Amino acid sequence: MSFASELHAQSSIVENLKQHEYVLASDSLQGRRTGTIGAEKAVAYICRQLKLMNVRPFFDTSYIQPFTYGYDIKMNGKNVLALIPGADPVLKD
Repeated sequence: MSFASELHAQSSIVENLKQHEYVLASDSLQGRRTGTIGAEKAVAYICRQLKLMNVRPFFDTSYIQPFTYGYDIKMNGKNVLALIPGADPVLKD
């Protein structure tokens, strides 16, 4: 790969990451606080992006891991988990 094409690839990755940062930090997600509509929008965005990149969900059919938190008042949240297998044939499993 030539130096110029390497730079272009790195620039493209940086721009792609900036776009994700822009979306996830946007005011429309209202800080992405767990249990809010903004958090739900962030979860949906991340899951969509993982599907577009053909990244496997951690669980059989879903990227979502629900959880409950809080002591007096129980709240529900969601983690997004994906699986990217390693390349080493011995260690990847």
